[in-house]
Amino acid sequence: LRIACTQTTLGAIALEVAQPILWLVALALILSALLASSLARQITRPINSMDLEQPDLDKPYEELAPLVGRIREQNRTISRQMEELRQRQREFSALAANMSEGLLILNNRYTILSVNQSALTLLGETSQPESLRQDRTPQEVWTAAAEALAGHHGETFFQSEGRIFEILASPVTSSGQVTGAMVLMVDVTEREERENLRREFSAN
Repeated sequence: LRIACTQTTLGAIALEVAQPILWLVALALILSALLASSLARQITRPINSMDLEQPDLDKPYEELAPLVGRIREQNRTISRQMEELRQRQREFSALAANMSEGLLILNNRYTILSVNQSALTLLGETSQPESLRQDRTPQEVWTAAAEALAGHHGETFFQSEGRIFEILASPVTSSGQVTGAMVLMVDVTEREERENLRREFSAN
């Protein structure tokens, strides 16, 4: 008759003891993460709901008062700059509208950013189109604009309804890159007629 008894090693005993401890640690970490997330949302909720146009932190935290003051100051500065830009835009629009020359401003995708009535008349448009299209634009104007957007100064002449116009196109650059073009259409009929008379007189 043989009698035997299983002996547990020290490592097995340590593993049996550590297993429930590990479960408790994992559960504690999960609960800590959930509580931290909930607490963080409660803390940041007043900040996230802050109206940046009219910041007001009378209720939540006094510590954010300097930040609110800076935001208010920046809002006042931005409002002042926007009003100055609107005033300049109104002045530019009034100046362009009263110009006898045609003025056309494009970006590098041929989108029309600004155009006055004189330019619309020369282009044969009744209202401002969204972009400059080759099939609806006089070839001379399109060629000058394309040269300007390629980074060169374009200059050519265009005749419409018995009048002669000089087309001057210049590229608009920013940080060394061409971002647009400005096209000016000047009525030079009288100048060309005087030049023709001078040439005829000289020839005679």
